Amino acid sequence: MTLESPINPFLKLADISAISEIAHKSNVPVAVDNTFASPYFQNPLDLGSDIVIHSTTKYINGHSDSIGGAVMVNNQELKEQFKFDQNAICSMLSPFGSYLVMRGIRALGVRIKQHAENAMKIAEYLESQKWVKKFSTRVFHPTPSMIWQRGR
Repeated sequence: MTLESPINPFLKLADISAISEIAHKSNVPVAVDNTFASPYFQNPLDLGSDIVIHSTTKYINGHSDSIGGAVMVNNQELKEQFKFDQNAICSMLSPFGSYLVMRGIRALGVRIKQHAENAMKIAEYLESQKWVKKFSTRVFHPTPSMIWQRGR
């Protein structure tokens, strides 16, 4: 089963723990695209998923100057399968691409925190405007951990 949480573009949250529990009863592995939340806000492996996928091009890299992705798993069998597949199709970042991702990941927490603060200011402004008819504040909460599952 593959899911994304929060779901882009509407920012609806999937209950990863509940979905994983149901899927595992039928021996169905659960993969979560965690690109939007980033590892800073959410770790789906801690919530019961088997596979976590990130686009490293976006938040993790932070500069959009390399194209890549990352896959994390919670067991050795899946790790060996992905490792084999990665080798078989030569799907690896170049050394320079890896450097660019590592450069960006060092500042991930600082960047994400600033994104959240800026988004909160925009949300507060929009909520106060009479001309705004409808506005979802689903993820604009002073305590992100109240919204993001096991977040910071």
